[in-house]
Amino acid sequence: MSASTVDELSTVAAALWQTSDSAHYNRTAGLRRMHRYLDAYPGSTWQQRWDASPLATGMVAAAEAVAVDAVTRGARDEVASAVKALFALRVVRPSVAAFKRNKFLNFAHYFLVAESDADLARFVAAVGESELAGHFTRAAIYDVCAALTTQGIPFADLTASALMHFASEVRQTTTRSGLHTNKYAGHLAWQVMHSMGHFPTATPPTLRAALRSPQLTIVEMVDRHPIADGAVRQLFIDYLERRSVQLEYVSLSAQADIIVRVFWRAVVELNPNQSTLQLSDEVYQQWRTGLRTAKNGTARSDQSAVLMWVRALYFDIQAWAVHEPERWAQWVAPCPISNSERRTVGKHKRRVRERTHDTVRRLQPLLPVLIEHIDERAEHWRTLLALATTAADRGQFIHNGVQYTRVHTKGDKTLIRTGHPPNVRVTTPAAPRSIDVKVQEDAAFWTWAIVRHCA
Repeated sequence: MSASTVDELSTVAAALWQTSDSAHYNRTAGLRRMHRYLDAYPGSTWQQRWDASPLATGMVAAAEAVAVDAVTRGARDEVASAVKALFALRVVRPSVAAFKRNKFLNFAHYFLVAESDADLARFVAAVGESELAGHFTRAAIYDVCAALTTQGIPFADLTASALMHFASEVRQTTTRSGLHTNKYAGHLAWQVMHSMGHFPTATPPTLRAALRSPQLTIVEMVDRHPIADGAVRQLFIDYLERRSVQLEYVSLSAQADIIVRVFWRAVVELNPNQSTLQLSDEVYQQWRTGLRTAKNGTARSDQSAVLMWVRALYFDIQAWAVHEPERWAQWVAPCPISNSERRTVGKHKRRVRERTHDTVRRLQPLLPVLIEHIDERAEHWRTLLALATTAADRGQFIHNGVQYTRVHTKGDKTLIRTGHPPNVRVTTPAAPRSIDVKVQEDAAFWTWAIVRHCA
């Protein structure tokens, strides 16, 4: 349909989406406006002319560019309806930025009807079986439809890499205020697709896990802080390789950071000619003095951990040299950390523990107050949701001495016409802007669940 006429597209749209006569008229009028606008740009297809126009950049919405001279809002609504049809019918494949810039209601519904994809329908059914709030399930379906639209692929080809790419591009898109969205899309969609077996079994079960940086190799751990002396660099690599059998990744990574950055790099800054582990007393004392203070000027709180790992380095090499002298003997050196310093470190650890316990003692009496607050907050939103759900549009009710009014936005009314439940929104005399009660109730519930679990 890339080269279809407006009448041909209008006929297809009418057959697919059996909307009201007025909606069909608005869509057709919008398609004519879009055709006149794009006809000024080179190309023989809708896609070619779209790509040649400013609309492809995502810097301006079609309704703003095409109907810029329109006096009434209706013209802009017509264009938005036309763009939704062009995207849903895959006549135009927009970039993520262009897709997000154009705002239209219920795109997922139109796209699902146009696709008529059995695999996609199974995904939608799986999302519907989740116990999350309707806001999150609608977002999951919308994210997948948006990914398929912008990438020009069927659901069967939406791999984990493709969904991650879409999520990354969404994060890079800008809002109308010019700021990045700073969040990834597709979290729930990823979980559902993983649970239904759409992704390979080795795929991480959540998008958040997939977005985490992969584990570093031991060479990469050492090379995070480059060492000029190749022999010393190889020593640390060999040492950490040996220690990796006994330590999990987090502890190994922490030890690598301490012995390479906190210890060796600092020593080399004090003595650029240092090439062995045998430190002079002067260099060691300077290093210990610098260790007491963090970069921000405050007292360092992890001195004990640093000294523990550095001391372990010396004594491990001494022990291993007995059995493998050809590999470790050349690096044997007396440990500069004395037993008396260990006792000093022990005192420091006790002081830290005492401060922690003192903080707990001061905050412990406030725990019942916190629990009471989150209990009341969760009950407030739960009751308000129940009352608002049963209220009609513009229906009023009182809860906790406050008068609330149930409101249906234009989008909610569209949802009702298409057979979907509307959002639960209310206003109060003090807050004329609508409040999405379901979103607030969901946040209050999870806050309650987390605090109760930890308490």
